[in-house]
Amino acid sequence: MERKRHLAPFAVLVVTLITAAAMMLALPAAADRASSSSSSGNMRYLLITSHTPEKCLADLDAVLASKPDMLDRIEWGCKGGDHTGYLIVDAPTEQAARQMLPAPMQAGARVVKLSRFSADDIRSFHQMEK
Repeated sequence: MERKRHLAPFAVLVVTLITAAAMMLALPAAADRASSSSSSGNMRYLLITSHTPEKCLADLDAVLASKPDMLDRIEWGCKGGDHTGYLIVDAPTEQAARQMLPAPMQAGARVVKLSRFSADDIRSFHQMEK
């Protein structure tokens, strides 16, 4: 009987800790969703820029020379044999997003407008299918 009395507070503590952890994990996701489009009208874009192994150093030099602050934001696949750079930016238009890249990289870059979907969005998509 004594053991059961000690288990109840322990169970409440465990449930409280799990709930707090779940709430803490949900906060960054909610902040990310809110940041997918800002009040300034900016949207999020994924910039994808590829180059050949021979042109690799030239593209890295172009970023270093004209956009050094961007260098630590671009994810590169070059060391893995995929000579592609990936960057997420906030911009008002696709063209403005493209112009954030160094000039030599702009023409060949892919620009993908990003969005997020909530569970309610997905349910409404299913309703539209019917």
